[in-house]
Amino acid sequence: MATVQRTVGTRGPSWLGFAFAALLALLALLALLAVTWWRCSSDAPVVPGPVPRSMDHAAAKGPGAAEARRTQVNTTMAPLRGTVVDRDGAPVVEAEVSAVVLASGANISLRTEAAGAFSFAVLPEGELRLVVVHPDFVVLNAAVADTARGDVRLVLQRRPVLRGRALDAATGAPLPLFVVALLPLPEGTLFPVVDPPPTAIAVRDADGRFELLAEQGGPHAVAVFTKTGAPTQVLVQLANDRVSTCEVRVVRGVRVRGRVRDAAGLPVADASVTLRCMDGAVAGAATLADGSFAFAPLPPGSVALLVQPVAQPFLAIEPLLLDVADPEPFLELQLPKGAEIRGTVVPWRPGQLAEVELHHEQGPVRRVAVDPESGSFAANDLTPGRHRIHVERTEPVWRSRVARVLHLETATKEVDLSAAETARVVVDDQTAALARVRGRVDGRIDLATVVVRAFREDEPMPANYEGLLRGTPQADGAFEIDGLVAGRWRLQVMRGDDVLHWQVLAVEPAADVEVLLRVR
Repeated sequence: MATVQRTVGTRGPSWLGFAFAALLALLALLALLAVTWWRCSSDAPVVPGPVPRSMDHAAAKGPGAAEARRTQVNTTMAPLRGTVVDRDGAPVVEAEVSAVVLASGANISLRTEAAGAFSFAVLPEGELRLVVVHPDFVVLNAAVADTARGDVRLVLQRRPVLRGRALDAATGAPLPLFVVALLPLPEGTLFPVVDPPPTAIAVRDADGRFELLAEQGGPHAVAVFTKTGAPTQVLVQLANDRVSTCEVRVVRGVRVRGRVRDAAGLPVADASVTLRCMDGAVAGAATLADGSFAFAPLPPGSVALLVQPVAQPFLAIEPLLLDVADPEPFLELQLPKGAEIRGTVVPWRPGQLAEVELHHEQGPVRRVAVDPESGSFAANDLTPGRHRIHVERTEPVWRSRVARVLHLETATKEVDLSAAETARVVVDDQTAALARVRGRVDGRIDLATVVVRAFREDEPMPANYEGLLRGTPQADGAFEIDGLVAGRWRLQVMRGDDVLHWQVLAVEPAADVEVLLRVR
């Protein structure tokens, strides 16, 4: 017992041993907590908002799930923040900023705050485009690469401003009431206009002043329309962040009015009246129930007038002089008496389908169907004058394409019609004489790489034939080319521009030809 007491006595009081043991246990616990915290923080970093569903699935898949989840988060989450300012560095507030992911097309939008700042907390990685829209500024479309993530600075340019005055060209006095439009010119040159476009605005100002805002810099046309003046345009060059000025001097216009009557003197309603000015501008109007029509003021000078009723002969007047000395001419227009054509298409086989086109030398084209049994046709209420007559077969076959080229190149018939005349004509159908070549390509060649083309040797064919007269061999070498006129032809088996084989043959009218092309 004494020995025990001596041993204890030499080591000191017993409470020191217990304190030392407790300290070691506490240090071990802290170390364990630190290791646990490190592993958790590396496996699942804190991400604003709910965890995506794909992360939940990764966590439930076993030992490799944590690494897969970490890779997914690091490659799909990246913040982006920045500021939007003008050229002087002033913040732009309430600008709409859209981040567009090029790979997927997804986009997220927000608005800038008081300091022009914006912040996307979470965005997919990869190349982005930032589109910034504000009513006072030119739209900005900027690329943002991964290396630029973080703070970006977007500088907007203010939209061009145009300030101008509308003046009377004769007196120099300001126009107090007018309509004005600002039109961008992609080609940099003025184009004719006679009516205000939808973007035009009405201006009421005693000094004739106006202010317009363009979407962006570049060439523009300022167009002014008034009640008595002709439509007037001025070419201006606008620049971003700048204010430009101009003057538009409006000349006096001619306001054309009139009435259309038929050959019997009765008013014609719903007729289309068109005026084409020398600069190419076209103005249109429709007649009312009493046959009357009216145009807004037009520039003085020579115009072409065309009246097209629904089912009556048209009337063409060219030139018609508009003179400012007579600012409101009233035109009494009377349609001519109609003519009639009755004809037959030859040769004709019952069951064929075709149309006859009647081209008047001054006006539009009339089309009438050919009777499929007899080959006859009739066209009434034609405008007197010279007509060119074409026949176009309308069966849905290859030949109709070739026929369309033929009838555009040559006129099958021309006839001069007088008022109230009935003309009788016989029209040759050129397509009836077309022939078809059927054949086969034989030889040790890859048929999928060749085509058969037909070239006329005795006469040149119209340029529009290019590409039509060709056939593609099938797996057994069979091919067909339709639409050959009578004459001497050369067939060529071609691979690209290389001629592998050629053969000459004579084609008779409407006679199909069989041929064998041996490629050695």
